[in-house]
Amino acid sequence: MPAYVISEWHASSEPDSEGNLVNIRGRQPGILNWVLSLLGVEPKVHLKVDNQHVRFEQGSIGGSATHVIQLNAVTSTLYGFTKPWKQTATILLVTLGIAYHMIFEQPSGIPEQVASGSTKWGLIIALGGIIVAGLYYFLKQEMSVGLVDESGHTSLIVFKRSVIEGKTLGEEQAAYASSIIQWACDNKRGS
Repeated sequence: MPAYVISEWHASSEPDSEGNLVNIRGRQPGILNWVLSLLGVEPKVHLKVDNQHVRFEQGSIGGSATHVIQLNAVTSTLYGFTKPWKQTATILLVTLGIAYHMIFEQPSGIPEQVASGSTKWGLIIALGGIIVAGLYYFLKQEMSVGLVDESGHTSLIVFKRSVIEGKTLGEEQAAYASSIIQWACDNKRGS
């Protein structure tokens, strides 16, 4: 399942202006999709929860589909958060390994100017690797929020951070959104 960039987020026991307790909207990543979102035709995913229903919408330039579920038909909610630490460690190990080789494993008899240049490039590669690994780790963290209905169908949205929209959400927000959905379902069953 592709990860969407969060463009709208509301999760609260108090409804928003449209009456939604949960209103999560995401678009596909990239500058082109951001421009398309300004025009209202972006590939998107949208999860809305009010006091009666859950609406799970997916759309693209070619069309859209909406799955409407009554709150009392939701059997469970779920959330998750993944951190790309393996890929980040790989980036660091490769770049720092190259930098180490350039700085410390220079053959004997090499002119001092060449050795000095190799050391400088090694330090630049090391610094660049640290920066790239940090950015990768920060931008590739993903969270998911979803639910399972009585039929066993799972509606799940996978999100990642948004640089353009400035939305920085994490595991706590995913857990809270899931708990609000579960709270709304429990309230519906109790009424």
